[in-house]
This record gives sequence, structure tokens and C-alpha cells, in this order.
Amino acid sequence: MFIVNYIEITGLFFPFRFRERVVNTSRPGEMQVTIQNLMPDTKYRFRVVAHNSHGQGESSAVLKVATQAEAPNLQTVSNTPTSVSLSWDKPLTGNGEILSYKLYYTDRSVGTEEDVDIDGQSYTMAGLKKNTEYSFRVVANNKHGPGVSTEDVIVRTLSDG
Repeated sequence: MFIVNYIEITGLFFPFRFRERVVNTSRPGEMQVTIQNLMPDTKYRFRVVAHNSHGQGESSAVLKVATQAEAPNLQTVSNTPTSVSLSWDKPLTGNGEILSYKLYYTDRSVGTEEDVDIDGQSYTMAGLKKNTEYSFRVVANNKHGPGVSTEDVIVRTLSDG
């Protein structure tokens, strides 16, 4: 059995926000565990300790891991037979100021993804095909590069009638 110990790293003067948390592997011989409910855009310190009938082994070396920032929340509205309006919220957490957003879109009848760079938090995509399903997703960019993508949102443009 292995025990995974982890703690959130928060700063220079008070490097650890909470006490160290422990997660046990559930079956003997299991070599992996999923840690749930971590905070977005947060650094953690992990270590693993093996346990068996003879007791506890030595701790592994510390592994520092950073979780990704939250993805923006994407909303879409089909306005006309050839346009869709999109808007999204700024991520609640992030690793710096948002410099731009990239909107990815796919005509689901063709399957090729394209993208457009956007400065704000809304965009109207025009020139689309009538009565066609499109998939949209947004990624925020900061000085460190792209963040987490939103889930794909599927919307059908309106028909003429």
C-alpha cells in the first residue's frame, strides 16, 4: 500500500496554507491514485510513502506540481442563419493578466478546426453556413501562453424559415 501526502504551497513567508493531506491507495499493489478537489492555478507538493506488513518505508523525493487555471465559461446564441454570437467570462483564477483569447471553431459537417484571435470577451462569428452545426471553444492567453480550453459548445445556425 502507498500513501500520498500533499500540501498546497502558498508563498514565501508562509509556504504552506494547510496541513499536509493524506490519500491511501485502495488496493495492495496499486501504483496510482487520483487526487480530487485540487484548487485551480495552485502549486502543490506531493510525496509518496510505501507501507507493508513490516511498517513504513522512506518518503519519496518531493514532487512539485501546479494545477492549470480555470477555463472561461462560454455561452453561444445563434442570431441569424449565418451568424453566432459568443461570450465568455474571464477565468476566476489565472497565472497573470489575460492578454487575448483564441476562439476555435469547427463546421461539424467538415471537421476541420479553425481559429481566430480576439481581444475582448465576446465575438460574433459571421459568414457561417445556414442550418449547420458548429463547435466552439475558447482559450485564454497570458504571458505564459495558452490556458485551459473551455468544453466544446455545439450550436446550430438558423435555417431561412
